[in-house]
Amino acid sequence: MFARLKMTAVFAKDLAQRFRREDEGLALTEYLVVLGLMIGGVIFAVMLFGMNLNIAWTQWADWMSDNLWLEGGTETPTTESPFPAEEGGA
Repeated sequence: MFARLKMTAVFAKDLAQRFRREDEGLALTEYLVVLGLMIGGVIFAVMLFGMNLNIAWTQWADWMSDNLWLEGGTETPTTESPFPAEEGGA
């Protein structure tokens, strides 16, 4: 039993020394932290702007379906804006 405990201690000590000598584990950890922050930022941005983006995409899709259609295999575009005009604006 003590031999097994001693072997486990030697393995743990060797493993700790390898981690101190090699910096690949540290670089991987840094990349994982940055990746986590980026994923968190994307989730936050979607939660913050999600409803406004949904409204804008819906307006754009409605405009596309109302103003662009196929006549004899060619597109017929219009120059109308997909968004309602602002009242009192310039």
